[in-house]
Amino acid sequence: MFLVRGYPSSLIDELANEIIFKRESGWFKPILHKGSFLQDELVECTHEITPRVNISGFDVFPIFSTPFSMDANFVRDILYKNWAVIIDDPQLRNKLSETPKVVYKRGVNLKKFVEKKTQFNVTSGVRDIIHEAGISKNGHILDDNMKGYQSTYKQSILQETRTIRKKVFPGRNKQEEDLLVEHYTELRIITTYQRTWGQAQHELLLKGSEHEGLMKKTYLNKCERITANQLFRICYESKRFPQIVLILGVPGIGKTTMVQKLLLDWIQGDHYKQFMFVFLFKFRDMNLWDEPLNLAEMILKNHACLRNILAEILKKTSTILFIFDGLDESKSPLDFTETQLCSNICQRTSASNIVSSLMKQTLLKGCSVIVTSRPTALERVELSCIHLCAEIIGFLAEERKRYFRKQFYDERNALDAFHYVEQNDILYTMCFNPSYCWIICSVLKPYFIGNQNKCTSCPKTLTQLFVHFLKNILTNHMSADSLDLKELLSKVSRLAFNGVCNRLLVFYDADIKQLKLKHTQALSSFMFEFMIKEEYLWRTMYSFMHLTVQEFLGALSYFLNSEQNISQVLENDTFKDGRLEMLICFLAGLSHPPTSHLLQKILGHFPDEKNAEILHWLKRRAEYLILTEGHSHKRELLRIFHYLLETQNTELIKQTIGKIAHLDFRGVLFNPMDCYVLNYIIVACNGFTKLNLSLASFPEEGVRKLIQAISLCMSIR
Repeated sequence: MFLVRGYPSSLIDELANEIIFKRESGWFKPILHKGSFLQDELVECTHEITPRVNISGFDVFPIFSTPFSMDANFVRDILYKNWAVIIDDPQLRNKLSETPKVVYKRGVNLKKFVEKKTQFNVTSGVRDIIHEAGISKNGHILDDNMKGYQSTYKQSILQETRTIRKKVFPGRNKQEEDLLVEHYTELRIITTYQRTWGQAQHELLLKGSEHEGLMKKTYLNKCERITANQLFRICYESKRFPQIVLILGVPGIGKTTMVQKLLLDWIQGDHYKQFMFVFLFKFRDMNLWDEPLNLAEMILKNHACLRNILAEILKKTSTILFIFDGLDESKSPLDFTETQLCSNICQRTSASNIVSSLMKQTLLKGCSVIVTSRPTALERVELSCIHLCAEIIGFLAEERKRYFRKQFYDERNALDAFHYVEQNDILYTMCFNPSYCWIICSVLKPYFIGNQNKCTSCPKTLTQLFVHFLKNILTNHMSADSLDLKELLSKVSRLAFNGVCNRLLVFYDADIKQLKLKHTQALSSFMFEFMIKEEYLWRTMYSFMHLTVQEFLGALSYFLNSEQNISQVLENDTFKDGRLEMLICFLAGLSHPPTSHLLQKILGHFPDEKNAEILHWLKRRAEYLILTEGHSHKRELLRIFHYLLETQNTELIKQTIGKIAHLDFRGVLFNPMDCYVLNYIIVACNGFTKLNLSLASFPEEGVRKLIQAISLCMSIR
């Protein structure tokens, strides 16, 4: 039961080797579910253990453990769930005929052993946990005056916190709002974050591929899963409760929704009662502030109702939580240089310096801070000041299926659509992201609702998916006589393209005015199908509903604007950091007429020379990489293979790749998506004379995806 007390599984595993039975016994293993057999003398127990088993002179019983929770009933649930497995062992059926009682008491000897191994005072550590847990459960005792201000503050932010802008399917013009709790889906968060610096792969493609590894229980067990209300529980590594928390996640994964739910839970008194006040700021809003300013002005800018009590609130630093959402959207970098940090709440400086100072604890020492960001902005943070780094990993298999059920309502239609996606490696891999799940469901609904199943014409690639998505929007607005859809899309797509190239996610009135659009009701209705409009401090902000929608429209810009020169972009070393990877993926897909014909029927014919330019670049780049040695070139060649798959142009693939005899991917680390793409290319080329995969690394499911390709190659290393 020691993990219930807050000890990490890694420590328990190490200690167990020294205090638990040394000898191996195969028939013990079915019982060992996050637990072990302990000698009776190690446990000081006031509960009855039923039944006990005497094996070779030792009195033992099964122990099951779980990460720290004030509600240890979860341990009992695990035990009862697995009891059928235990009883099924014929050697134990008679000896363990009754369900055992669950033991929660800590063993005295193990307590001393832990202290000796870690120099960690267990008694004081548990006392801290109990004290902190008490505050978390019951909150602080406030005087009537402070309680009144807290209540007023909660009421002032409740309405905007309890509602969420609901995504509407194409054709429904109004941006709808709904209750957050009715649409919130709990996401998986892991506290083990690993980042390969210098990784130039698009973060969504990278995370989609990495996510496949989490489908395996063996990997999941290595990651500690937490929920949004466990961010400030005790951290063994630092022997303290974390104060500075960094939450990472790719675009559309649910970072903003998660912190909104966290704030709502605090308002309603469900979680985080240890904080008297929680302040949420968005970096996109902070970009509009006039500077310099101080911390008090920063808070009062949004919450003037606290003017008369703010000085007293800020004195109780340990009871305050600041949440800063969307670091990747900040125009100003965080500066952790000592000379730039401030320590006085009245000191006027930039908003970004105030955030840095709160994180470094030079300002308002003792307060707690949460910062959310895309992984691409991680280099902006001084990681030494982060107590807990967590990442939202989105949906696993069962959660994806549950999401489809919510969107389709009808069980049969939901399962049909889900099974179609499940059989498509590209679409299914991207379903870890809630925004992708929503887009996929919106596109597939017409194909699976009703008696006629038309899945043969369903999208099979990412480009086809977004072609269908945009086609549905355009179709619903073709009757608006005041709209020139092609002209409008050419202007909006140019804005999207410039944003992708310059890493801009948020646009302002000045950016929209440059498009020279005539504001009409029809225009607003069309724009808000794929853009989001927000008002803040009498200023208006715009963003695309998802980064990938922006990237798709950015790629479309090349085909709609005759003056657009894509060659300069493709050859520019400035963009070798992965920011254009998805955009190039869409360029490749749109260059194949059978893929883009749905849009061409509405927007007109795409120039043949545009298609030819993209295909020529793909062919020339692939030929160069095939003849070039080096690990980085092999990775880039694999990326070109991804683009070729998006074209669905087997003739191009044969002309580009099929004429070579030898394909070399020595030492390359493959993810499941890479294996699927490599299989597609090899099959399209009818195999190769030699395929060199020596020293390459493959996941188990990736090897299965390569079976057909391997059978077509004459020689394999």
